[in-house]
Amino acid sequence: MPGVSLLRPATPQKVNASMKSLLTDCKEGGMLIYPGADGGIPGEARPENVKALIEAAKKSGTY
Repeated sequence: MPGVSLLRPATPQKVNASMKSLLTDCKEGGMLIYPGADGGIPGEARPENVKALIEAAKKSGTY
């Protein structure tokens, strides 16, 4: 599982793809809390990557 460190160097497309994969894998059992499990969103996170994470969660994180 990629950590929130992905929010620093990656592209928004990579963040979106990683989150979509993670959320799809975890849907069956539920109970995914992300980010936060490893310290929250870092201050150095690129704003466009945080936006991509939120959009991926809204789109792929529902049951």
